[in-house]
Amino acid sequence: MASLLLGSLLMVALAINPASSKLVLEEGYTVSTVIDFNKFSSPPANRVHPYAIVPLLSSRDLVLLDSTGSTFYTLSFPSSEDKEAEIKHLSGNDKAEFLDGDAKVSSFNKPKSFAVDEAGNVYVADRMNYVIRKINRSGFTTTIAGGYSRKIGITDGPAQNASFANDFE
Repeated sequence: MASLLLGSLLMVALAINPASSKLVLEEGYTVSTVIDFNKFSSPPANRVHPYAIVPLLSSRDLVLLDSTGSTFYTLSFPSSEDKEAEIKHLSGNDKAEFLDGDAKVSSFNKPKSFAVDEAGNVYVADRMNYVIRKINRSGFTTTIAGGYSRKIGITDGPAQNASFANDFE
């Protein structure tokens, strides 16, 4: 009962004097745009919808996930500020499907998360296909877990027999 009363008092206090009514700006920060996809005029950059970006541990490059297009890209940054970043297709074919293979034919189904190891391999939670995928540095994609079942479930065991829920990331 006491916690209910305390919660009610807190809500009343917030309603009377909301904390968000006072804005305190902290100085000393600078904002810089690293890459503006609106400035690219040619594919693939002019149609990329960035969802997540993870650094490649072995270089200055980044791996970018376009979840809408079910495609992965690499972003390379030049050493000079007067040059633009370069975007390259890594894997995926803009189709929400399931297919292993080289960079141009492989497909994913709207992945949302991924990780990168020290060798530059990308591990993808391809959640709508219920599998874990691996993209090597050249863009070749393989399925490393969940490949045989490819259906919703939560089954431990050998990687190819495992199954995953569609909410894993």
